[in-house]
Amino acid sequence: FGDWLQSSLLPEMLDEHHSMCVLRRRCAYVLGAWVAEIPQEARPGCYSALLSLLSSSDMCLKLTALSVFKILIDDWNFYEDQFLDFCWPALRCLFDMTQLASEFDTQLQVFSLISLIVERLAEKIQPYAGAILETLPLVWQNGESQTMLRMQVVIVLQKLVVSLDARSSGAYGIILPILHYSTSVDHPEATALLE
Repeated sequence: FGDWLQSSLLPEMLDEHHSMCVLRRRCAYVLGAWVAEIPQEARPGCYSALLSLLSSSDMCLKLTALSVFKILIDDWNFYEDQFLDFCWPALRCLFDMTQLASEFDTQLQVFSLISLIVERLAEKIQPYAGAILETLPLVWQNGESQTMLRMQVVIVLQKLVVSLDARSSGAYGIILPILHYSTSVDHPEATALLE
């Protein structure tokens, strides 16, 4: 599988010609289906290829990359050090996707992946914590009627606080108002957010 991955799948995924969209998507799907067979040394190439899909203008390619990234990052053989070079570009694409996505389910998937990245990188997420924290209040405001999306924001905040440990005090300006809102019984979402 490793030879086929290097010689065919990854080059096909990196071909950005508009006629290749369907093939790029199918290659990414195969990558997700065969995640256990991906050699460790080929993972950075896979991240790079998925990043090219995630930064595409085609929403279908973005959604495919989103789901395959989640499979690769949630895999037992995920090593944080191999992903660090791709972390900021991936997060930037995901932040852009939150602005572009009009569908609630897409926004949930994006935040689920951000949450997974924060969890898997643990303390190595610290260089990107500021950018993540800048994005959360806007998503919180835009998700006014979307309790599930707001729950994802709270989950990302919780994982960031754990990852930042003693350095989390710089995030209190964002965390405290969200916690106050989430724990206030005056708001109809409080019951769901308290979970």
